[in-house]
Amino acid sequence: MNSQISHKIKNNKNKDKDKVYTPKEVAEDCINKIKYKIKDTDHLFEPFYGQGVFFNLFGENPKSYTEIDLGLDFFEIDDDIETDYIITNPPYSIMTDIINKIIKMKHLKGFGILVNNLTITPPRLKKLEDYNFFPSDLYIFKVRSWFGVQYFWFFEKLDIKPQTNITYKREQYKY
Repeated sequence: MNSQISHKIKNNKNKDKDKVYTPKEVAEDCINKIKYKIKDTDHLFEPFYGQGVFFNLFGENPKSYTEIDLGLDFFEIDDDIETDYIITNPPYSIMTDIINKIIKMKHLKGFGILVNNLTITPPRLKKLEDYNFFPSDLYIFKVRSWFGVQYFWFFEKLDIKPQTNITYKREQYKY
């Protein structure tokens, strides 16, 4: 773990605010919203493993993960890594760094990212679009104990901007 970004996370006095673990039911619902896009042979990657909730739902797909607390640094992996999709609940404080890493990954077909209502900003959306990553699915929901509304965005690398499927869950998760 030598990257400057990882040191920024480790040395952040508010780093515990970046550790919000996804309840299994939430992760299942997020995966279920996008599973029709993922083939059994697609390699799935979880860069912020945490407690492994998303990773454990990847089933029989080829899969891998990184987790800074285990000494496996997402920002140190090769941009040429053979992976098709990233699915994660990332540390929000480094979202710009995460987007900058994702757009450099050569084989990535897309990514699913669980964030709050303040994270995917218009400048970030514009940057992703500049690299042909477009939102194709959006799941909006609320977890009672989390701040604000939550979004699970699924972006695909495409030549043209698609229509986006948007799902809103009216009931709150009770966590």
